[in-house]
Amino acid sequence: MIGKLLTTMILAAIILGWNKASAQRVESNISLSATGGYATNSYLVSGMPLWDRRYKSLYSALSPSGSLRIRGRDRSLSLYGGGNLLQFTDDREAWLGGNVAATYREQVYSTLSLQATGGFDGISADYNRNMRWLQTGVRWLISPFLQVDASVGTGRWSVSDFGDDNSDVSDRFSIISSGLEYWPDFRWRIQARFSTAIDNITNLNDGFTGTVTVSRFLYRGTVVTLRSGLEHYSSEYAAGIVTEAQSLPEAGVTNHSEMTRAHQQVFSGDILETADETGEEVIRLDDQFYRTMLQVSHPLSSRVTLTGTVSGLLWTSSQDDRIVPDFQVSAGVRVPFSVNVRRKGDLKSVRWKSTEPGSAVISVRYSEQADLYITGNFNDWEEPGEPLIKSGRNEYRAELDMQIGAHEFKIGKKDNGSLEWLELPDNAETVSDGFGGRNGRVFIDE
Repeated sequence: MIGKLLTTMILAAIILGWNKASAQRVESNISLSATGGYATNSYLVSGMPLWDRRYKSLYSALSPSGSLRIRGRDRSLSLYGGGNLLQFTDDREAWLGGNVAATYREQVYSTLSLQATGGFDGISADYNRNMRWLQTGVRWLISPFLQVDASVGTGRWSVSDFGDDNSDVSDRFSIISSGLEYWPDFRWRIQARFSTAIDNITNLNDGFTGTVTVSRFLYRGTVVTLRSGLEHYSSEYAAGIVTEAQSLPEAGVTNHSEMTRAHQQVFSGDILETADETGEEVIRLDDQFYRTMLQVSHPLSSRVTLTGTVSGLLWTSSQDDRIVPDFQVSAGVRVPFSVNVRRKGDLKSVRWKSTEPGSAVISVRYSEQADLYITGNFNDWEEPGEPLIKSGRNEYRAELDMQIGAHEFKIGKKDNGSLEWLELPDNAETVSDGFGGRNGRVFIDE
């Protein structure tokens, strides 16, 4: 059912979304990431929902990814696909996984947009796991520096070849999530996200996930990110099964496979049915995972970015009083490749020149006659901004009051009273604006 809905969503977007080819912009991005590191817990490395401390080893990961985005004035369709190959230095076999997703977004008002997302991901490791989902949501751009979003979704996960008996387990899930993104200024970004199962809304102690992320954008494209979060899971077990697990306390801490198996049996109803039939006592266990991650990203060039990550994880459980720590360190390199199919009216080039302290001149090439404006942090993002005056054939320029330092900007075209942000050319240095687009960035020196 989910697959049919996803297919229908994509076909509807392609067939009905755009009527004029001239209103479209096609963008494609391909990147390849290579990472190596050391981890004391599989949960930190793979993203699999499997707590397993038996393995403490070096690892390497190769992750290709690609995306295709078709944008119109008020709508966009994005397709994404990625893979992940993990190699370990211990006796584990290589882990192979991948995911695909599609997102359709429709802007219904200038500050409000609706979106639908569906996808599939899977991984083959100690066992095979796959998941497919579909969700719909809304995003509200309260200001250029503050946005909130909310979504609801459903899906199905399945596990095969699990445990000593090679069991197969599957179940349906539903989830609701909300998020906030705020830019105190153009160098700081704060993000927060919270999600839980729809059935848990009235009692969050049954399970939830929350994260807070703070990013600092430094000079020359360097980004420092700190993320902290809490994951809370609660399940009920028949007393006999819990007693067996508690008779092997080390297994309950260093090998979480049996506990995961019990979780999956609870999701499928097996354990609770057994408890009801036998009249055994049902015991509730609560697990909490505290995560913290510090990551530094530094672009060596427009094509090569270096990354370094340190992660920590603390596990606490009502099963016993111990607090179990784990950590991960890694370093890697990311190489992006971008191909944009540009329209006739796109910006061809952007050039900056410092004329004197506190002043700079911007010159752009644009192939159409239009009213162009520039705005940025140098004028508190006032819209439409400072006008760009035509100075020659396809040439526009403006002299701006800009202090020494780093500045972010956007260039827009005003047409029939509405302001459309223009895509910046490849020769312009850009950073994410936090809302799916890009800001230009320039360094004004003496």
